[in-house]
Amino acid sequence: MNHTNFYKYISFGLLLLNICIVAFFVITKPKSPSQRPGQNSGPPPGERLGRNNGFESQVIKVLNLNEKQESSFREYAREHNDKLKSIAKQQEVLLLEYFDSVNNTSNPGNKEVAIDEFQKLDREKLEVTHKHLMDLKNLLNEDQFPRFNKFMEMFTNRIIKKNNPPPPRKSF
Repeated sequence: MNHTNFYKYISFGLLLLNICIVAFFVITKPKSPSQRPGQNSGPPPGERLGRNNGFESQVIKVLNLNEKQESSFREYAREHNDKLKSIAKQQEVLLLEYFDSVNNTSNPGNKEVAIDEFQKLDREKLEVTHKHLMDLKNLLNEDQFPRFNKFMEMFTNRIIKKNNPPPPRKSF
């Protein structure tokens, strides 16, 4: 066998090996999270799309709210989200001021003021959320109260997951 034929066979073999490797990765590629069975890929078709719409729909189902209650609940939820967004914007400004103190060491008092204000805003977020939950509870009829415990379990799990995101996936 001469050198030309040898290199032709080696080149063909390497090409075949590359095709097999690519095919292996395409075939064994994991499904995206939205395609995995048993997982909700979002709100049902026809519902308005919003950041909390999926959770709002779950709450409505779990608490078995009637139309009037649902309307009131959605209004309470919108007001609650608006208040939390407003507080988050204020906290963002405070954070910028706080970390600006790294560059501007001439006024160290601003750092302590920013920390105190940030803590007050965190407290306000808790109080706003507590009021929202009490408003929701006051919306319920007598027969819906037992469902409120299930809702609170859902709510606390959501809060914990939001504050403790899952660790990043390991890639090899």
